Amino acid sequence: MARTDPQLNIRCPQELRDRLEQAASDKKRSLTAEVVTRLEASFEPLATPSSFGLEQMELITKMAGASYMLMLQKRIEDLSDDEALKAIRSLIKEVSADYKHLIDNVGGLRSKPSK
Repeated sequence: MARTDPQLNIRCPQELRDRLEQAASDKKRSLTAEVVTRLEASFEPLATPSSFGLEQMELITKMAGASYMLMLQKRIEDLSDDEALKAIRSLIKEVSADYKHLIDNVGGLRSKPSK
């Protein structure tokens, strides 16, 4: 970056600065270059699902599962043990049905073998 570029002074937690410095060091670039690269990336359009790799899809799936489990935990915290058990059994049935539906329909998502 040219020294004529405008400066932007910001405050951030020391832990974040340490992480940025480590990332910059790992990529062999300056702290400024690391911050600018990350800021520029934040303005890029989100990737389309078809451009996701398996690793990204697995991460999204894990995050969605964890989020769902936290929501369930909050919903059953105030229930009695009997009510919570009923709710959990009902949810297991519902999730199992959804899972079965997905498994039964996976064939439609796979490419058809060529003849």
